[in-house]
Amino acid sequence: MSNPYLGIVKDDLLESFEQVGNLLIDPCVFEERVDGMFGRYFDEALNTIAHKLGVDKNFIKAKFEPIDSYTPKSEQGVFVICAGPDEIAEFTLISFPGCCGIVVSAHAYVLDKYRQLGIGSLLNKLRQQIAKEWGYSILMCTDVENNVPQQKILANNGWDKLKTFVNKRTGNKVCIHTIALQ
Repeated sequence: MSNPYLGIVKDDLLESFEQVGNLLIDPCVFEERVDGMFGRYFDEALNTIAHKLGVDKNFIKAKFEPIDSYTPKSEQGVFVICAGPDEIAEFTLISFPGCCGIVVSAHAYVLDKYRQLGIGSLLNKLRQQIAKEWGYSILMCTDVENNVPQQKILANNGWDKLKTFVNKRTGNKVCIHTIALQ
């Protein structure tokens, strides 16, 4: 019987990245960031995801793409979790303009077929660990009010809802959430 979590191959997804343990990393990323942060947090998270999916731990990989690889102090980028060739989850951490103590989590999602397995909560903890390791004090995110899965993850993991407003560009009700990184 085939594993339902295996899917269509994405040929170009991983081809330009180097492997360091279970993490695929953009060659532009500095070695101290790989050794100092990714190994410690990603291995545990990826092993847990593999267990939840019932696959070998070497089948689950993570990819990091820095947003600004020209500046060594630029601690922001896109994190993608893959099961084999399939992208299953993603989140982005972006420095908040004008305040080096805040990082924004954006584009956080888990594909539908991988939901209800605790992966969203696991990745929530992972993004907090990474932001804390990078020296940020506050992690902030926004989401649309009707995004029930994300609302549950944030509420169950100690995030504060600061404000809800109507986005004039889309008409969506948007919530702003923060969590202090201790």
